[in-house]
Amino acid sequence: FLAMMVGELYMTGEWDEALELAAGVPHVEESASTRFAAIELLIVIPALHIARGDHEEAAEILERYSALADSADVQERAAYFSSRATVLRAAGDLQGALDAARQAIDAWPIIGAAHQSVKLAFVHAGDASVELGDLAAADEMIAFVDGVGAGARTPFLRSQSSRLRARLAGARGDLDKVEPAFAEAERICREVGLPFWLATCLVEQAEWLAGQHRSDEAGGLLAEARE
Repeated sequence: FLAMMVGELYMTGEWDEALELAAGVPHVEESASTRFAAIELLIVIPALHIARGDHEEAAEILERYSALADSADVQERAAYFSSRATVLRAAGDLQGALDAARQAIDAWPIIGAAHQSVKLAFVHAGDASVELGDLAAADEMIAFVDGVGAGARTPFLRSQSSRLRARLAGARGDLDKVEPAFAEAERICREVGLPFWLATCLVEQAEWLAGQHRSDEAGGLLAEARE
């Protein structure tokens, strides 16, 4: 239960509370009875440390769980590779991040597309593919979200899919599609209370506007992102 709360706090941007709760959950090697909880934390805690700028701590946590790369349990492997994608992308290894994220996403028919490891892996796969210039891979990620059942297409996945569509449209020069896609992603983030992800969308949209010589329109977005 505590581990699930940590995940919710991370997603809603309440990072101090998330870390405080996480400290009370034993590591996977300490107690077999808390293994599930520890795996849940593996998905989000490295991402949380990276968001706060502590890349070294994130890498150390991932290394602690490295044996899970070969686990017989699909959920454990997905958690490990989702976290690995987080750490590798932060380290600048975009191809490694994309490869790891794909391994996590491949688990979705068994653990579900709404699983935290799959959702966060989707974010890193999409961003890494755009940053690599591998737009076909980005298309694959959008097709993945479009292809899962409506019940599994959570607000988070829908918002991040729209955000990826915006980035992909920008990369392709489809200028008329960029702002509507960002606007849809931001609308969903506001509706369900995802402030960190909202700020991410706002900053990326502001950066795109600046690149289009429309910096005067970016100020309001950046001001909201800082709130």
